[in-house]
Amino acid sequence: MPRSGSRVRVPSVALLILVSARIFLLCSLLIHVVFDNNTHFYIRTIYNSGKNYEDKDADFEDLKKQISVEIKGRFDNDVFHASEIRLSKFS
Repeated sequence: MPRSGSRVRVPSVALLILVSARIFLLCSLLIHVVFDNNTHFYIRTIYNSGKNYEDKDADFEDLKKQISVEIKGRFDNDVFHASEIRLSKFS
């Protein structure tokens, strides 16, 4: 389980990051995402075409291919420091 200053390379092919200044970033093939024990991981299961949802705690191991991921945080040079990582499942 990567934690405490972990770095992961995230393909940005399907990754759209909304930076706090409302600027969309789609400029590189990979970005570095760093997270630690304070990063909040959770899964949002979405029902009825988005009318309802349920959140539950998650962890790094819950990341899988073909899952929708929203990452909140900040950039420090070319590294994104995640404060929140939401995994979305559609049911």
